[in-house]
Amino acid sequence: MDDFILEISDIVGRYINAKPIILSENKLEIGEFIIIKHDEQIKITSSTFADVLPEIIHSKIWKLRFFSEDLSSVPYKPLLRELPRNEIENLFRVMLSKDYEIRFVKEKYTVKDLEDLISKIHSPAIDPSSYSYMEVAYNGDEFPYDFLRFIKVMKDRYVMSYPRRKERLNQLLEFFDVKVYNAVGVEWCEIYTDFGRIVISREVGREDYGVFMEDDFTSSGTRFRRDKSFGNAPFINGSFPDSSGELIFLGYDNQRELIKEKLEQMGKDTVFIKFESLTEKEEKIIKLLNKYGSILLVGPPGTGKTYTARRVANFIAGREGKNWILIQSSQSFEYENFVEGLKPVESSGVINFKVVEGPFLKLLNRALSNPKEKFVVIIDEINRGNVAALLGEILYAIEYRDSPVIRPYSSKFMIIPRNLYIIATMNERDSNVIKVDQAVLRRFPVVFFEPSEEELRNYLESKGWHEEDIEEVVSLFKKINSLTNNSLGHTYFYSENLEDFKERFEHFIKPLLKIHFGITELK
Repeated sequence: MDDFILEISDIVGRYINAKPIILSENKLEIGEFIIIKHDEQIKITSSTFADVLPEIIHSKIWKLRFFSEDLSSVPYKPLLRELPRNEIENLFRVMLSKDYEIRFVKEKYTVKDLEDLISKIHSPAIDPSSYSYMEVAYNGDEFPYDFLRFIKVMKDRYVMSYPRRKERLNQLLEFFDVKVYNAVGVEWCEIYTDFGRIVISREVGREDYGVFMEDDFTSSGTRFRRDKSFGNAPFINGSFPDSSGELIFLGYDNQRELIKEKLEQMGKDTVFIKFESLTEKEEKIIKLLNKYGSILLVGPPGTGKTYTARRVANFIAGREGKNWILIQSSQSFEYENFVEGLKPVESSGVINFKVVEGPFLKLLNRALSNPKEKFVVIIDEINRGNVAALLGEILYAIEYRDSPVIRPYSSKFMIIPRNLYIIATMNERDSNVIKVDQAVLRRFPVVFFEPSEEELRNYLESKGWHEEDIEEVVSLFKKINSLTNNSLGHTYFYSENLEDFKERFEHFIKPLLKIHFGITELK
């Protein structure tokens, strides 16, 4: 056997107080670890759960690697996302010393400090690309025992959750009467059924398993795309919302009776699961977004602007936080918070400033890196701030998509790609906001939202209200809007029942009428 692998096995053996067992010429087991030599590379993995835990490799230097040999970032790093902050600090604090370097190899980015690392582990929603292909490089002369300790801690934690997950997955496999399947631990598995290929995958941070079915693009429903290289997918196997995805989401494992019933009802060849359809107005907004790339939803509070914006974003881009974000505008929220700005950083007693990317720029970079996906930024109540100052050169870039503009702080080029959409909402009747100038209106097609008697009626009827109570509430709705120039939307009046409405009227509507409109009595 190679001298180097024997030397490493001796080091590991003394550390964990175990003797090696030779499995083959280039492979041996020692305690809870397996050591393998292939070509000029040494690899140390856990003897159990090797497919879900990080591995140690040595080529020229030692590395703790969080992605697999086929460059798949799944399922290793989702385990890190489930660790609480104090555990991440304990595990990585030593590895931020001078002999270690934590880096994201795909992005060629080196972690600066614990806060930087934790933000990329626990808050990957806006910047998931910086959470792919992570590794820790060790440049010291001694063997990195910290790597062994890290894998052991991760393994011990995984051992605690494994029985629960195994039981749930086994119940699901038994329920579907699966004979053939391909599994990675208890994290995800592919099964082959009479209905076709089904993917079962645990949701990150939960014990629940999602069930997906391979689809021939004839069904409607919530689509997911499966890409194992995408380390921040909401499901471990790399499934994430995508309108052009090849998988249809059927539900969670606790809904398996319903899932099977739907499959059997539709037959083996076609699976059709109907989901809530878009309204006529939502379809119109999506058409305008596809044509212009941006839109402004204008109307008084309570008319459903933000609700509609969120539904449209969900339809276009999928899950919130991953491919779409909502920003609440205010007078204190400026370009520096939204796009990029300078942040003071102390080093050796000296204060320097570095350019920090805001949420818009982070999502924009993701859109540029993933041209086949769609991304949405919602700017809620956009005119509560200084719109021109907030957007800056974005206004030009919106109109001339794919044309570069220079960012003022970093002096780097910025391009707004055609797969990034901007939805803004505005209450034009609010006298406490800054008016939106023509430069903004010229780049945002406008859709108006007005208080709707019809939508109020439909809602109350859906809740089972008596006709006479509906008429009373609708009459009050019409009277109030005649006095306030149509300034109260129908959702202000949405209530589960009459008692609930009386409470809302007393504590929400009446104070609003008095404070904003000087109305103390309705005649």
